[in-house]
Amino acid sequence: MAWLDLCEVSALEGDLFAQPVDAIVVPVECSLSLTHTLGSEGARRFGGNFRDQVHRLRDDGLGGHLALGNSTSIPLSALGHPAHAVLVAWWAEANDYNLTHIEKCLTTSLREAFRLRVSSMAFPLFGTSSNELRREDLYTAITSVLNAFNTLKNSDSFSVRDLRFVCRKGEYIRQLSHRLAMDLPG
Repeated sequence: MAWLDLCEVSALEGDLFAQPVDAIVVPVECSLSLTHTLGSEGARRFGGNFRDQVHRLRDDGLGGHLALGNSTSIPLSALGHPAHAVLVAWWAEANDYNLTHIEKCLTTSLREAFRLRVSSMAFPLFGTSSNELRREDLYTAITSVLNAFNTLKNSDSFSVRDLRFVCRKGEYIRQLSHRLAMDLPG
């Protein structure tokens, strides 16, 4: 049995921060600033503790910088669900939002979730507020990364059993749902 035989993958229209999951993925700048849409929303929703932990991580743990495409995490368990925020360096001063970049962000975020041994996680649909990202590239990257993880030896040992891709734009969710149904096993 492989990972995707055991994991429910879904595309949901809704609020990323309201998902009843163990971890959410929050795209941030490489500087770990929380000024863009989801970073600032995380700070607003989770308050000073979230902001303080990100700043402490930036100042003490990462030397002020998370390399583009890399992921790390902070605990949110004192705040209830989700228990963790997986921070992925999505933006730099100038970077292309190409297939390679999207795949790296997805891969490092999933690896961080597996390291944390979470059973459920929610991803935003990266870049849906940007005109620089082709949605077809995003959908291709998602199915490609999930299928690649699925082929790994012992993939059935991966902890995530509920994987959600969340966006407020119904059209994007319908398109992704179609791609997931076409491109994933089962």
